[in-house]
Amino acid sequence: MTKGFINEGDFNSEVYDYLNAVVKLDANGKILSYNQVFVKQFGFNEQDLENPFLENLLKDSSLKLKKCFENALSGKTQKFNATGFPKGGKPIEVMIILIPIKNQVSKYVYVILQEISEAVLEKEKQLVEEIQYLAHYDSLTNLPNRNKFIKKLEQLIDEHDNNENGFAVMKLDIDGFKYVNDTLGNEVGDELLRLFSHRIKKPLSSKDMLARLGGDEFVVLIESIESIGDLKILVNKIIECINEPFTINGYPLYITASIGISTYPENGLTSLEILRNASLALQKSEKKGKNNYYFLSHSSSIQSFKNYSIARDLKKAVENKEMILYFQPRVDANSNQIISAEALIRWNHPEWGLISPAEFLTIAEENGLIMEIDEWVFNEVCHRIKNWKNRKIHFVPISINISAIHFMKKDLHSRVTKIIRDAGILPHEIEFEITESTILNNNDNVKRSIYKLKELGIRIALDDFGKGYSSLSYLTRYPFDVIKIDKSFIRNMHDSDRDMHLIKSIIFMAKGLQIKVVAEGVETIQQLKILQQEQCHEIQGYLFSHPVPINEFEALLQRRVLLPIDSEQKAKQCKRKHYRLNFPSPLEADMELVSIAGRSTELGVSKVLIEDISIGGLRFISNLTLPTRGDAIYRFKTELLGESITLKGIIVWKEEINEDLLEYGIEFSIDEEEQAALSKLLNSFILLLNNSTSLPPYRKVSVDKSQYFK
Repeated sequence: MTKGFINEGDFNSEVYDYLNAVVKLDANGKILSYNQVFVKQFGFNEQDLENPFLENLLKDSSLKLKKCFENALSGKTQKFNATGFPKGGKPIEVMIILIPIKNQVSKYVYVILQEISEAVLEKEKQLVEEIQYLAHYDSLTNLPNRNKFIKKLEQLIDEHDNNENGFAVMKLDIDGFKYVNDTLGNEVGDELLRLFSHRIKKPLSSKDMLARLGGDEFVVLIESIESIGDLKILVNKIIECINEPFTINGYPLYITASIGISTYPENGLTSLEILRNASLALQKSEKKGKNNYYFLSHSSSIQSFKNYSIARDLKKAVENKEMILYFQPRVDANSNQIISAEALIRWNHPEWGLISPAEFLTIAEENGLIMEIDEWVFNEVCHRIKNWKNRKIHFVPISINISAIHFMKKDLHSRVTKIIRDAGILPHEIEFEITESTILNNNDNVKRSIYKLKELGIRIALDDFGKGYSSLSYLTRYPFDVIKIDKSFIRNMHDSDRDMHLIKSIIFMAKGLQIKVVAEGVETIQQLKILQQEQCHEIQGYLFSHPVPINEFEALLQRRVLLPIDSEQKAKQCKRKHYRLNFPSPLEADMELVSIAGRSTELGVSKVLIEDISIGGLRFISNLTLPTRGDAIYRFKTELLGESITLKGIIVWKEEINEDLLEYGIEFSIDEEEQAALSKLLNSFILLLNNSTSLPPYRKVSVDKSQYFK
């Protein structure tokens, strides 16, 4: 409805008078005039028009008419549908429009009555139904959309308040869907989405709901789950369905999908929490590689809480400048000399301590903060290089990770040029790392930007090579100086002939193209020897150095050459004054975060592996990054010799085992009575361990630690 009176001189009443029934009313509702169309259509004579005929004409809507008339007098055009009752005739449907008009003396209302035919009414009805449908369903797949899914999810949460059984939410992404769209066209992409949605429905029950969130994102609501085992069977059935070829235009198309699963109530009590945690599980699934799934069950409750804190505090962290830089050296594969380094951002969170970029950069991209964070890193690195120059400290070129969103901005080249010029450094002292997904998402813009940056003198590295689509054509179409082999291939090359062959092929191919090769994630001497044998150029990984803060990095720079320290050969340092019980195989325990910063938390348990224990504390391994602070209290529950034990304590130290696992030391907060009971239990276990041919009973974990946390 429009607001404001229309000036009488600007209003052309003839347009309406010719086709429609029109009545002109003064401010008191008295008829000033009417046209012949009105008389002919509704059959009223002059005597009838002296009565409050409009109320009689619109018997069922007279109150609505009065309200709209009052609104019109305040300058608001009104419109509504009603049933009209002509004199001596059948009821007809009409649309009433009240237009406020004014002149220099007074104001009045121009009432237009348009008859609505049955065809128009039917069309309006269909339009309303269509609007209602589109509000709740996806037009491409005819599946429920996000709104309908969330409504159903919230309804299910209400129903399960007093119900012991839970339910699950699965979030699915088609692996490489953008590549399908770009290479085969949008029509094939749309048809794939339709077929994909039909395929997923097959193993679902009639009570389950499949919805499309948008793009290639789908969600499934599993209304009832008996056990995680049953849920895994269903997920595997879905994956089997997806792995069958999709026939489009007579040709078979093979695809895979990644799936993340969260459960109620373990992973959230609201629709927002459950969906957020399903997204977290999907991210973890995608990190494992294509055609995988990941359960965010009890084991991730602390991580879920941490992710919530990260999303909540990230904007404030950027504003408060809580970000800091760490540096990880890259060394020459043969001389061990530091020849470059990668700048890695860390967030010094007030509660969680140092948080790695893997935990918050995805959220930063979703929240629109990634540009600000990347520019902070770039500025900080440039000014740090200038600082080293001023202090005459030996330094090396620094590599910086650049998000894909920068390449969508036309002014990338000018912004980079200005930052480098203002800092007073040289372009060749900087290297930008981009990922394969950056190229896929914005091919033409990326290509132009890369060539401009190269002309400026900046080195360009292709990061995580092999992890994504790994099109070899990228290496010939883009002027890369460096490719970095993804750490997953380095980690698996001993056990996988395929990964070993791939690494050898990448190095051989890069040599021919005069591109330097960096092996990421190198952790053992054995890996180093193989890479040296294949003439890999540079090594980056924990074998030579963890990412370190600025003061430690400057010390490494002055050493210039680093010696490898094999994590598999490194002896464990004794950090306790009490005698320790070392378990032959790790002891599984349930860990809970009881409180942090004096605030109680009610979270689910996370599985950890205890390697040794004493009456003073324990040492455990986890894939979670936890803070070392005295006001974060943890509870551990496990079984030893058939007895359940519960112990509380704080983390007093931590060490990174590799890029996926961390080791922690716990100092117990227990009284003398609890300490005595624990001492008695540990002594009994040690006696049985030393005097028996078989292991005493405990929650033993026999699988490899890395495999356990996958």
